[in-house]
Amino acid sequence: MKKIKLSINLGIVGTINSEKELFHNYLKQKSLNSTSNKNVNEYLVLHQKVPFKINLILAESLDQLITQRDEVKTLDALIVSVNIYDTQSITRYTSHEIDEFNQKYHFQGLTILAGIDTFYIEKGVPSEYFRISRLNLIKKTNELNFIYCHEIQNKDKDIERILEQILNELLVRFQSSNPEVLYLAKAYGQELLKEKQNGHC
Repeated sequence: MKKIKLSINLGIVGTINSEKELFHNYLKQKSLNSTSNKNVNEYLVLHQKVPFKINLILAESLDQLITQRDEVKTLDALIVSVNIYDTQSITRYTSHEIDEFNQKYHFQGLTILAGIDTFYIEKGVPSEYFRISRLNLIKKTNELNFIYCHEIQNKDKDIERILEQILNELLVRFQSSNPEVLYLAKAYGQELLKEKQNGHC
């Protein structure tokens, strides 16, 4: 059987304290297998019985993401990760900077602003510290002309929801643009699922 996988390129941008590595850790935990090659982390995951090879690039800025373009020529989705207790973090991103990035990278993929509630993730309770409000996250999402806005408090459940959102949209695109490839990928996914159930993955 042909090992047909759907491949997506995901870029995640965030400062050192943005906790963007949560996405990497989640994918590594949930993937059937994972590899790292220079700046690119690769994960094989099953979503709706379809195998996806996710190529992940982590960067501290949009400029750094552009300089790493040799590793990944195009992006299917971009996540900007911000620590909501770093109240200046969202000011680093402007609509002009995003427009410039879109032009340089020829980017037309999905866009997500993710606010990471580091206190809630660590303590399991709300914090009284001054923080970026949900309203301000939504305003920034609109200002940057991003499609989605998420606040992450449960690192597994919330990150899973974001990744499922991305993969669901890409499945719809594959269904309309290349249904034959999607059919073959699902057949390979069934094979991988059996191997997983038998403990071979």
